[in-house]
Amino acid sequence: MRSDLLSLMVCPYCGGSLEAGPGRIPSGQPIEYGILSCGCSEFPVVGGIPIFKASGRVDLMHQTTASVMRAGPRGRDLIKDIKAGRNERALLSLLTIPGRLTAGLLAITEATPSGMRGGAGKLADRLWSWEKRRAKAVVIDAVAGMSALDLLSFFYRRSMTSELYNHFTYHFGQPRQLAGLSLATLMPGSGEPVLDLACGFGHFMHYWAAGRRGQRVIGIDRNFFQLYVAKNRIAPDGDYICSEADVRLPLRSRSLGGIFCSDAFHCFLGRWQSAEEMKRLVKPGGIIVLSRFGNRRVEPREGYELSPEGYIRLFDDRPVRLISEREVLGSYLEKKGPPLGRPPDREHLAGQKWLSLVASDDPGLFRDHPEFGTWPHAAGRLALNPLYHEIARSPDGEVTVEFRFPSKWYEFENAGCREYMPATATLRPDALAILASGSGEWNAEVEALVRQCVVVGMPDRYR
Repeated sequence: MRSDLLSLMVCPYCGGSLEAGPGRIPSGQPIEYGILSCGCSEFPVVGGIPIFKASGRVDLMHQTTASVMRAGPRGRDLIKDIKAGRNERALLSLLTIPGRLTAGLLAITEATPSGMRGGAGKLADRLWSWEKRRAKAVVIDAVAGMSALDLLSFFYRRSMTSELYNHFTYHFGQPRQLAGLSLATLMPGSGEPVLDLACGFGHFMHYWAAGRRGQRVIGIDRNFFQLYVAKNRIAPDGDYICSEADVRLPLRSRSLGGIFCSDAFHCFLGRWQSAEEMKRLVKPGGIIVLSRFGNRRVEPREGYELSPEGYIRLFDDRPVRLISEREVLGSYLEKKGPPLGRPPDREHLAGQKWLSLVASDDPGLFRDHPEFGTWPHAAGRLALNPLYHEIARSPDGEVTVEFRFPSKWYEFENAGCREYMPATATLRPDALAILASGSGEWNAEVEALVRQCVVVGMPDRYR
Protein backbone atom coordinates (compact mmCIF):
# COMPACT_ATOMS: atom_id res chain seq x y z
CA MET A 1 0.00 0.00 0.00
CA ARG A 2 1.11 3.55 -0.65
CA SER A 3 1.94 5.28 2.60
CA ASP A 4 -0.26 8.27 1.74
CA LEU A 5 -3.29 5.97 1.93
CA LEU A 6 -2.89 6.29 5.70
CA SER A 7 -4.10 9.91 5.49
CA LEU A 8 -7.47 8.64 4.23
CA MET A 9 -7.84 5.76 6.70
CA VAL A 10 -9.02 5.52 10.30
CA CYS A 11 -9.67 2.66 12.68
CA PRO A 12 -13.20 1.34 11.98
CA TYR A 13 -13.73 0.62 15.69
CA CYS A 14 -12.59 3.77 17.47
CA GLY A 15 -12.18 6.27 14.61
CA GLY A 16 -8.59 6.96 15.62
CA SER A 17 -5.72 7.67 13.27
CA LEU A 18 -3.54 4.75 12.22
CA GLU A 19 0.22 4.45 12.44
CA ALA A 20 2.35 2.01 10.47
CA GLY A 21 5.03 -0.18 12.03
CA PRO A 22 6.95 -2.04 13.29
CA GLY A 23 9.67 0.56 13.27
CA ARG A 24 9.65 3.86 11.44
CA ILE A 25 8.58 3.65 7.79
CA PRO A 26 10.04 6.48 5.65
CA SER A 27 7.48 8.87 4.20
CA GLY A 28 6.47 7.96 0.68
CA GLN A 29 7.72 4.38 0.93
CA PRO A 30 5.20 1.68 0.00
CA ILE A 31 4.23 -0.64 2.83
CA GLU A 32 4.32 -4.29 1.74
CA TYR A 33 4.30 -5.87 5.21
CA GLY A 34 3.62 -4.23 8.53
CA ILE A 35 1.14 -3.49 11.29
CA LEU A 36 -1.34 -0.62 11.38
CA SER A 37 -2.20 0.36 14.91
CA CYS A 38 -4.30 2.87 16.82
CA GLY A 39 -5.30 3.19 20.46
CA CYS A 40 -7.47 0.06 20.42
CA SER A 41 -6.48 -2.37 17.68
CA GLU A 42 -3.84 -3.74 15.34
CA PHE A 43 -4.32 -4.67 11.70
CA PRO A 44 -1.89 -6.55 9.43
CA VAL A 45 -0.65 -5.40 6.02
CA VAL A 46 0.16 -8.40 3.81
CA GLY A 47 1.44 -8.10 0.25
CA GLY A 48 0.67 -4.38 0.30
CA ILE A 49 -2.98 -4.90 1.33
CA PRO A 50 -4.19 -3.78 4.78
CA ILE A 51 -6.57 -6.29 6.36
CA PHE A 52 -9.19 -4.94 8.74
CA LYS A 53 -10.07 -8.07 10.63
CA ALA A 54 -9.52 -7.73 14.37
CA SER A 55 -10.91 -11.15 15.25
CA GLY A 56 -11.92 -14.40 13.57
CA ARG A 57 -10.66 -15.67 10.22
CA VAL A 58 -9.87 -13.86 6.99
CA ASP A 59 -11.98 -16.10 4.78
CA LEU A 60 -10.37 -17.16 1.52
CA MET A 61 -13.54 -17.75 -0.44
CA HIS A 62 -16.61 -15.89 0.78
CA GLN A 63 -18.53 -15.00 -2.36
CA THR A 64 -22.21 -14.50 -1.53
CA THR A 65 -24.43 -13.76 1.45
CA ALA A 66 -23.45 -15.89 4.46
CA SER A 67 -21.75 -18.72 2.57
CA VAL A 68 -18.07 -19.24 3.46
CA MET A 69 -16.74 -21.78 0.97
CA ARG A 70 -13.19 -21.89 2.34
CA ALA A 71 -12.00 -20.61 5.72
CA GLY A 72 -8.74 -18.69 5.95
CA PRO A 73 -6.13 -17.79 8.58
CA ARG A 74 -6.91 -16.02 11.82
CA GLY A 75 -6.17 -12.32 11.85
CA ARG A 76 -4.16 -12.62 15.07
CA ASP A 77 -1.96 -15.31 13.48
CA LEU A 78 -1.16 -12.99 10.56
CA ILE A 79 -0.14 -10.29 13.02
CA LYS A 80 2.12 -12.75 14.90
CA ASP A 81 3.79 -13.84 11.65
CA ILE A 82 4.50 -10.28 10.54
CA LYS A 83 5.86 -9.24 13.94
CA ALA A 84 8.14 -12.30 13.81
CA GLY A 85 9.32 -11.44 10.28
CA ARG A 86 7.53 -14.42 8.71
CA ASN A 87 6.08 -12.36 5.85
CA GLU A 88 6.08 -15.16 3.29
CA ARG A 89 4.22 -17.45 5.67
CA ALA A 90 1.54 -14.80 6.18
CA LEU A 91 1.09 -14.37 2.43
CA LEU A 92 0.93 -18.14 1.83
CA SER A 93 -1.78 -18.44 4.48
CA LEU A 94 -3.94 -16.04 2.46
CA LEU A 95 -3.25 -17.54 -0.97
CA THR A 96 -3.45 -21.29 -0.27
CA ILE A 97 -6.93 -22.79 -0.31
CA PRO A 98 -7.35 -25.58 2.24
CA GLY A 99 -8.22 -28.89 0.59
CA ARG A 100 -11.64 -30.38 1.26
CA LEU A 101 -10.43 -32.53 4.18
CA THR A 102 -8.54 -29.62 5.71
CA ALA A 103 -11.49 -27.29 5.22
CA GLY A 104 -13.82 -29.81 6.88
CA LEU A 105 -11.50 -30.17 9.87
CA LEU A 106 -11.20 -26.37 10.16
CA ALA A 107 -14.99 -26.09 10.16
CA ILE A 108 -15.25 -28.71 12.91
CA THR A 109 -12.56 -26.90 14.89
CA GLU A 110 -14.35 -23.56 14.61
CA ALA A 111 -17.62 -25.09 15.82
CA THR A 112 -15.98 -26.82 18.82
CA PRO A 113 -15.27 -25.05 22.14
CA SER A 114 -11.56 -24.20 22.40
CA GLY A 115 -10.92 -26.61 25.26
CA MET A 116 -12.31 -29.59 23.32
CA ARG A 117 -10.69 -29.19 19.88
CA GLY A 118 -7.89 -31.66 20.45
CA GLY A 119 -6.66 -33.71 17.50
CA ALA A 120 -8.93 -32.22 14.79
CA GLY A 121 -7.39 -28.77 15.16
CA LYS A 122 -3.82 -30.08 15.19
CA LEU A 123 -4.42 -32.30 12.17
CA ALA A 124 -6.03 -29.42 10.25
CA ASP A 125 -3.03 -27.18 11.01
CA ARG A 126 -0.56 -29.87 9.87
CA LEU A 127 -2.44 -30.58 6.64
CA TRP A 128 -2.74 -26.89 5.83
CA SER A 129 0.99 -26.35 6.50
CA TRP A 130 1.78 -29.16 4.05
CA GLU A 131 -0.55 -27.65 1.44
CA LYS A 132 1.13 -24.24 1.83
CA ARG A 133 4.56 -25.75 1.18
CA ARG A 134 3.23 -27.38 -1.99
CA ALA A 135 1.58 -24.14 -3.13
CA LYS A 136 4.66 -21.99 -2.52
CA ALA A 137 6.16 -22.92 -5.89
CA VAL A 138 3.06 -21.54 -7.63
CA VAL A 139 1.75 -18.65 -5.59
CA ILE A 140 5.08 -17.06 -4.65
CA ASP A 141 8.04 -18.52 -6.53
CA ALA A 142 6.37 -18.57 -9.97
CA VAL A 143 3.92 -15.68 -9.57
CA ALA A 144 6.11 -13.19 -11.46
CA GLY A 145 5.62 -15.10 -14.69
CA MET A 146 1.92 -15.88 -14.28
CA SER A 147 -0.96 -14.06 -15.95
CA ALA A 148 -4.17 -13.13 -14.20
CA LEU A 149 -5.88 -16.14 -15.78
CA ASP A 150 -3.10 -18.44 -14.57
CA LEU A 151 -3.76 -17.27 -11.02
CA LEU A 152 -7.52 -17.60 -11.37
CA SER A 153 -7.13 -21.10 -12.76
CA PHE A 154 -4.85 -22.15 -9.91
CA PHE A 155 -7.20 -20.79 -7.26
CA TYR A 156 -10.64 -21.72 -8.56
CA ARG A 157 -9.99 -24.92 -10.47
CA ARG A 158 -8.07 -26.39 -7.54
CA SER A 159 -11.04 -25.65 -5.31
CA MET A 160 -13.39 -27.19 -7.90
CA THR A 161 -15.46 -24.01 -8.28
CA SER A 162 -15.34 -23.76 -12.06
CA GLU A 163 -18.42 -21.53 -12.32
CA LEU A 164 -16.69 -18.84 -10.28
CA TYR A 165 -13.69 -19.21 -12.59
CA ASN A 166 -15.96 -18.77 -15.62
CA HIS A 167 -17.75 -15.78 -14.11
CA PHE A 168 -14.58 -13.82 -13.42
CA THR A 169 -12.53 -15.00 -16.41
CA TYR A 170 -15.17 -14.11 -19.00
CA HIS A 171 -16.30 -10.91 -17.32
CA PHE A 172 -15.25 -8.55 -20.12
CA GLY A 173 -18.26 -7.95 -22.35
CA GLN A 174 -20.91 -9.48 -20.07
CA PRO A 175 -24.22 -7.56 -20.08
CA ARG A 176 -23.73 -6.71 -16.41
CA GLN A 177 -20.20 -5.45 -17.14
CA LEU A 178 -21.33 -3.18 -19.98
CA ALA A 179 -24.19 -1.73 -17.95
CA GLY A 180 -21.82 -1.24 -15.02
CA LEU A 181 -19.26 0.50 -17.23
CA SER A 182 -21.95 2.91 -18.41
CA LEU A 183 -22.65 3.88 -14.80
CA ALA A 184 -18.94 3.89 -13.93
CA THR A 185 -18.46 6.80 -16.36
CA LEU A 186 -20.47 8.94 -13.92
CA MET A 187 -17.72 8.81 -11.30
CA PRO A 188 -15.96 12.18 -10.87
CA GLY A 189 -12.73 12.49 -12.84
CA SER A 190 -11.35 15.50 -10.97
CA GLY A 191 -8.74 13.54 -9.05
CA GLU A 192 -10.95 13.05 -6.01
CA PRO A 193 -10.67 9.48 -4.67
CA VAL A 194 -13.29 7.00 -5.83
CA LEU A 195 -14.22 3.85 -3.90
CA ASP A 196 -15.10 0.57 -5.64
CA LEU A 197 -16.98 -1.29 -2.90
CA ALA A 198 -16.89 -5.11 -3.18
CA CYS A 199 -14.48 -4.61 -6.08
CA GLY A 200 -13.69 -8.31 -6.63
CA PHE A 201 -10.85 -8.74 -9.14
CA GLY A 202 -10.89 -5.07 -10.08
CA HIS A 203 -12.55 -5.24 -13.51
CA PHE A 204 -14.04 -1.77 -13.06
CA MET A 205 -10.87 -0.45 -11.44
CA HIS A 206 -9.12 -1.49 -14.66
CA TYR A 207 -11.49 0.81 -16.58
CA TRP A 208 -10.69 3.81 -14.38
CA ALA A 209 -6.95 3.09 -14.41
CA ALA A 210 -6.75 2.59 -18.19
CA GLY A 211 -9.35 5.15 -19.25
CA ARG A 212 -8.63 7.89 -16.71
CA ARG A 213 -4.94 8.24 -16.07
CA GLY A 214 -4.29 9.72 -12.64
CA GLN A 215 -7.68 8.83 -11.17
CA ARG A 216 -7.21 7.56 -7.62
CA VAL A 217 -9.35 4.49 -6.96
CA ILE A 218 -9.62 2.45 -3.76
CA GLY A 219 -10.96 -1.09 -3.92
CA ILE A 220 -12.50 -2.79 -0.89
CA ASP A 221 -13.38 -6.50 -0.80
CA ARG A 222 -13.50 -9.22 1.85
CA ASN A 223 -11.71 -11.75 -0.41
CA PHE A 224 -7.95 -11.26 -0.11
CA PHE A 225 -7.08 -13.39 -3.13
CA GLN A 226 -9.23 -11.28 -5.42
CA LEU A 227 -7.55 -8.12 -4.16
CA TYR A 228 -4.12 -9.72 -4.61
CA VAL A 229 -4.81 -10.50 -8.28
CA ALA A 230 -6.35 -7.05 -8.84
CA LYS A 231 -3.33 -5.34 -7.29
CA ASN A 232 -0.74 -7.41 -9.13
CA ARG A 233 -2.42 -8.04 -12.50
CA ILE A 234 -5.72 -6.28 -13.22
CA ALA A 235 -5.34 -2.70 -11.92
CA PRO A 236 -1.94 -2.34 -10.22
CA ASP A 237 -2.26 1.45 -9.84
CA GLY A 238 -5.19 1.11 -7.43
CA ASP A 239 -5.19 1.05 -3.64
CA TYR A 240 -6.73 -1.98 -1.94
CA ILE A 241 -8.24 -2.69 1.48
CA CYS A 242 -9.44 -6.09 2.72
CA SER A 243 -12.62 -5.56 4.74
CA GLU A 244 -16.26 -6.54 4.88
CA ALA A 245 -18.33 -4.09 2.84
CA ASP A 246 -21.43 -3.74 5.02
CA VAL A 247 -19.68 -2.62 8.21
CA ARG A 248 -18.02 0.58 9.43
CA LEU A 249 -15.35 1.22 6.81
CA PRO A 250 -11.79 2.31 7.67
CA LEU A 251 -12.01 5.62 5.78
CA ARG A 252 -12.43 9.22 6.91
CA SER A 253 -15.79 10.96 6.57
CA ARG A 254 -16.27 13.02 3.40
CA SER A 255 -13.01 11.76 1.91
CA LEU A 256 -14.40 10.45 -1.40
CA GLY A 257 -15.73 11.99 -4.57
CA GLY A 258 -17.78 8.93 -5.43
CA ILE A 259 -18.64 5.36 -4.45
CA PHE A 260 -19.40 2.59 -6.92
CA CYS A 261 -20.71 -0.89 -6.08
CA SER A 262 -21.58 -3.43 -8.77
CA ASP A 263 -23.38 -6.76 -8.59
CA ALA A 264 -23.01 -7.03 -4.82
CA PHE A 265 -25.31 -4.78 -2.79
CA HIS A 266 -28.17 -7.30 -2.68
CA CYS A 267 -25.74 -9.79 -1.06
CA PHE A 268 -25.02 -7.44 1.87
CA LEU A 269 -26.82 -8.34 5.09
CA GLY A 270 -26.22 -4.86 6.55
CA ARG A 271 -27.71 -2.87 3.67
CA TRP A 272 -28.87 0.04 5.86
CA GLN A 273 -25.46 0.21 7.54
CA SER A 274 -23.76 0.14 4.14
CA ALA A 275 -25.98 2.92 2.78
CA GLU A 276 -25.25 5.07 5.83
CA GLU A 277 -21.53 4.49 5.38
CA MET A 278 -21.68 5.53 1.74
CA LYS A 279 -23.45 8.75 2.69
CA ARG A 280 -20.87 9.39 5.43
CA LEU A 281 -17.92 8.94 3.09
CA VAL A 282 -18.89 10.99 0.02
CA LYS A 283 -18.19 14.70 -0.14
CA PRO A 284 -20.98 17.24 -0.83
CA GLY A 285 -21.85 16.89 -4.49
CA GLY A 286 -20.42 13.37 -4.53
CA ILE A 287 -22.11 10.45 -6.23
CA ILE A 288 -23.20 6.98 -5.09
CA VAL A 289 -23.80 4.36 -7.78
CA LEU A 290 -25.20 0.91 -7.05
CA SER A 291 -25.03 -1.08 -10.26
CA ARG A 292 -27.00 -4.29 -10.70
CA PHE A 293 -28.83 -5.44 -7.61
CA GLY A 294 -31.76 -7.82 -7.39
CA ASN A 295 -35.45 -7.00 -7.09
CA ARG A 296 -37.08 -9.22 -4.47
CA ARG A 297 -40.38 -9.14 -6.37
CA VAL A 298 -38.88 -11.12 -9.24
CA GLU A 299 -37.65 -14.70 -8.83
CA PRO A 300 -35.16 -16.24 -8.42
CA ARG A 301 -33.75 -14.48 -5.38
CA GLU A 302 -30.01 -14.54 -4.85
CA GLY A 303 -29.48 -12.77 -1.55
CA TYR A 304 -31.02 -10.17 0.76
CA GLU A 305 -32.94 -8.36 -1.96
CA LEU A 306 -35.35 -5.47 -1.39
CA SER A 307 -38.23 -4.08 -3.38
CA PRO A 308 -37.53 -1.03 -5.60
CA GLU A 309 -39.14 1.16 -2.91
CA GLY A 310 -36.90 -0.43 -0.28
CA TYR A 311 -33.73 0.55 -2.12
CA ILE A 312 -34.96 4.13 -2.65
CA ARG A 313 -35.82 4.41 1.06
CA LEU A 314 -32.17 3.78 2.00
CA PHE A 315 -31.18 7.01 0.23
CA ASP A 316 -34.29 9.12 0.83
CA ASP A 317 -32.25 12.08 2.13
CA ARG A 318 -30.99 12.97 -1.36
CA PRO A 319 -32.16 12.83 -4.98
CA VAL A 320 -32.25 9.28 -6.31
CA ARG A 321 -32.75 7.75 -9.73
CA LEU A 322 -33.63 4.06 -10.04
CA ILE A 323 -33.29 2.44 -13.46
CA SER A 324 -33.39 -1.08 -14.89
CA GLU A 325 -30.22 -2.76 -16.13
CA ARG A 326 -31.94 -3.39 -19.47
CA GLU A 327 -32.44 0.37 -19.99
CA VAL A 328 -28.82 1.13 -19.18
CA LEU A 329 -27.55 -1.67 -21.42
CA GLY A 330 -29.81 -0.65 -24.31
CA SER A 331 -28.45 2.87 -24.19
CA TYR A 332 -24.88 1.60 -23.89
CA LEU A 333 -25.18 -0.55 -27.01
CA GLU A 334 -26.05 2.67 -28.87
CA LYS A 335 -22.78 4.09 -27.47
CA LYS A 336 -24.68 6.42 -25.16
CA GLY A 337 -24.35 7.07 -21.45
CA PRO A 338 -26.99 6.20 -18.84
CA PRO A 339 -30.49 7.62 -19.52
CA LEU A 340 -31.17 9.35 -16.20
CA GLY A 341 -33.29 12.25 -17.43
CA ARG A 342 -36.72 10.73 -16.86
CA PRO A 343 -38.32 9.94 -13.49
CA PRO A 344 -38.52 6.18 -12.91
CA ASP A 345 -41.55 4.25 -14.09
CA ARG A 346 -42.45 2.43 -10.86
CA GLU A 347 -44.75 -0.07 -12.60
CA HIS A 348 -42.05 -0.97 -15.13
CA LEU A 349 -39.33 -1.31 -12.46
CA ALA A 350 -41.51 -3.60 -10.34
CA GLY A 351 -41.21 -6.30 -13.03
CA GLN A 352 -37.47 -5.94 -13.70
CA LYS A 353 -35.08 -8.36 -11.97
CA TRP A 354 -31.92 -6.27 -12.18
CA LEU A 355 -31.91 -2.63 -11.11
CA SER A 356 -29.37 0.14 -10.58
CA LEU A 357 -29.44 3.28 -8.46
CA VAL A 358 -27.75 6.68 -8.66
CA ALA A 359 -27.88 9.00 -5.63
CA SER A 360 -26.38 12.48 -5.45
CA ASP A 361 -27.18 16.05 -4.44
CA ASP A 362 -25.70 17.20 -7.76
CA PRO A 363 -28.77 17.82 -9.99
CA GLY A 364 -26.60 17.90 -13.12
CA LEU A 365 -26.25 14.11 -13.02
CA PHE A 366 -29.92 13.46 -13.67
CA ARG A 367 -30.02 13.81 -17.42
CA ASP A 368 -29.69 11.58 -20.46
CA HIS A 369 -25.93 11.31 -20.87
CA PRO A 370 -24.52 11.76 -24.37
CA GLU A 371 -22.52 9.47 -26.64
CA PHE A 372 -19.18 8.14 -25.40
CA GLY A 373 -16.09 9.38 -27.15
CA THR A 374 -14.57 5.91 -26.82
CA TRP A 375 -16.25 2.67 -25.82
CA PRO A 376 -15.59 2.15 -22.08
CA HIS A 377 -15.14 -1.60 -22.60
CA ALA A 378 -12.23 -0.82 -24.95
CA ALA A 379 -10.10 0.66 -22.14
CA GLY A 380 -6.76 -1.13 -21.94
CA ARG A 381 -4.99 -3.30 -24.50
CA LEU A 382 -7.32 -4.42 -27.30
CA ALA A 383 -7.51 -8.21 -27.59
CA LEU A 384 -9.84 -10.95 -28.70
CA ASN A 385 -12.62 -11.56 -26.19
CA PRO A 386 -11.82 -14.88 -24.40
CA LEU A 387 -15.34 -16.08 -25.28
CA TYR A 388 -14.22 -16.33 -28.93
CA HIS A 389 -12.14 -19.24 -30.23
CA GLU A 390 -10.32 -19.56 -33.55
CA ILE A 391 -11.93 -22.13 -35.85
CA ALA A 392 -10.30 -21.35 -39.22
CA ARG A 393 -7.41 -19.44 -40.77
CA SER A 394 -7.31 -18.71 -44.51
CA PRO A 395 -4.16 -18.67 -46.71
CA ASP A 396 -4.25 -14.87 -46.88
CA GLY A 397 -4.25 -14.56 -43.06
CA GLU A 398 -7.94 -14.05 -42.26
CA VAL A 399 -9.00 -15.64 -38.97
CA THR A 400 -12.53 -16.86 -38.26
CA VAL A 401 -13.58 -17.08 -34.61
CA GLU A 402 -16.63 -18.63 -32.96
CA PHE A 403 -18.50 -17.53 -29.84
CA ARG A 404 -18.81 -20.22 -27.15
CA PHE A 405 -20.36 -20.16 -23.71
CA PRO A 406 -18.00 -21.91 -21.25
CA SER A 407 -20.88 -23.68 -19.46
CA LYS A 408 -24.65 -24.03 -19.36
CA TRP A 409 -24.84 -22.02 -16.13
CA TYR A 410 -22.77 -19.21 -17.61
CA GLU A 411 -25.13 -19.21 -20.62
CA PHE A 412 -28.15 -19.00 -18.29
CA GLU A 413 -26.69 -16.05 -16.41
CA ASN A 414 -25.35 -14.23 -19.49
CA ALA A 415 -27.77 -15.11 -22.26
CA GLY A 416 -27.95 -11.41 -23.14
CA CYS A 417 -24.52 -11.70 -24.78
CA ARG A 418 -26.28 -13.17 -27.80
CA GLU A 419 -28.04 -9.86 -28.40
CA TYR A 420 -24.84 -8.10 -29.47
CA MET A 421 -22.09 -10.74 -29.83
CA PRO A 422 -22.18 -12.53 -33.21
CA ALA A 423 -21.98 -16.32 -33.41
CA THR A 424 -18.91 -16.01 -35.66
CA ALA A 425 -16.66 -13.18 -36.80
CA THR A 426 -13.79 -12.76 -39.23
CA LEU A 427 -10.67 -10.75 -38.44
CA ARG A 428 -8.70 -9.56 -41.46
CA PRO A 429 -4.90 -9.20 -41.41
CA ASP A 430 -5.01 -5.41 -40.83
CA ALA A 431 -7.14 -5.82 -37.71
CA LEU A 432 -4.96 -8.67 -36.43
CA ALA A 433 -1.87 -6.52 -36.91
CA ILE A 434 -3.44 -3.70 -34.89
CA LEU A 435 -4.28 -6.07 -32.04
CA ALA A 436 -0.80 -7.61 -32.09
CA SER A 437 0.95 -4.22 -32.03
CA GLY A 438 -0.88 -2.90 -28.98
CA SER A 439 -0.59 0.55 -30.54
CA GLY A 440 -4.14 1.58 -29.71
CA GLU A 441 -4.75 2.56 -33.33
CA TRP A 442 -8.18 1.79 -34.75
CA ASN A 443 -9.68 1.33 -38.17
CA ALA A 444 -13.31 0.80 -39.18
CA GLU A 445 -13.03 -2.98 -38.81
CA VAL A 446 -11.62 -2.75 -35.29
CA GLU A 447 -14.37 -0.28 -34.35
CA ALA A 448 -17.00 -2.78 -35.55
CA LEU A 449 -15.36 -5.63 -33.64
CA VAL A 450 -15.24 -3.53 -30.46
CA ARG A 451 -18.89 -2.50 -30.90
CA GLN A 452 -19.86 -6.19 -30.95
CA CYS A 453 -17.51 -7.07 -28.04
CA VAL A 454 -15.59 -9.50 -30.24
CA VAL A 455 -12.59 -7.36 -29.31
CA VAL A 456 -12.38 -5.81 -25.82
CA GLY A 457 -9.84 -3.88 -23.78
CA MET A 458 -8.01 -5.93 -21.16
CA PRO A 459 -5.11 -5.48 -18.72
CA ASP A 460 -1.61 -6.09 -20.11
CA ARG A 461 -1.06 -9.25 -18.05
CA TYR A 462 -4.56 -10.69 -18.17
CA ARG A 463 -3.93 -13.73 -20.38
